[in-house]
Amino acid sequence: MNSKSFVEPVKLVLLDDHPAILELLKARIQKIEPNSSVVTFTEVENCMQYISQNRPNFVITDLHIHVGKSLALPKYCFEHGIPFMVYTSYVQYTLLKSLEDLNCRVFVSKSSSIMELEEGIFHLIQNLPYRCSSAGMKRDLPEFIEDIIPQPIVTEAELKVLQLLVEGLTTAEISEALNLSKHTIKNHCTHLKVKNTCTLHELIRRYIYWQTNG
Repeated sequence: MNSKSFVEPVKLVLLDDHPAILELLKARIQKIEPNSSVVTFTEVENCMQYISQNRPNFVITDLHIHVGKSLALPKYCFEHGIPFMVYTSYVQYTLLKSLEDLNCRVFVSKSSSIMELEEGIFHLIQNLPYRCSSAGMKRDLPEFIEDIIPQPIVTEAELKVLQLLVEGLTTAEISEALNLSKHTIKNHCTHLKVKNTCTLHELIRRYIYWQTNG
């Protein structure tokens, strides 16, 4: 994917209450558009205040921030003409209809593949519409989600490591927090990837999804 070139850095604002998801999004954005400036937030109010003072080119937001689903940021973007993408665990047709009414440019479910996530980001930056494949299904995702997003397979020790990865901690920080060597932490990470046949980023996405919807 080759995005169109911007003379000035592309300004994106990201909203999600999981630091690991924010890091995942930042990495994918910078892969697609190296000439980008990304600011992240975990709170809706702080995010909207920043946007009101520093108008970005694009916004990517989750809808479930701490206490439940909220369309506050999509509504703000719609009212101020800011193209936005929704990246969320929820795929419900009443929700999709509400987002259509708010001129949601791109919708990607957190159950989607990394490829679909990158496609969504690419389309957003190109000012093109995009929906992930699960948004076109005929029934709500939670009814058959186990076929799409396997629940993480973890031991008790690995779970402690995974939970800290979700919080955005580095290997060194996890080592210190759990009073274990870096070598042991790296071994846990390797076993997690092998058992679940996926990357750590993907495993984090699965864990967050099941924590939200399990």
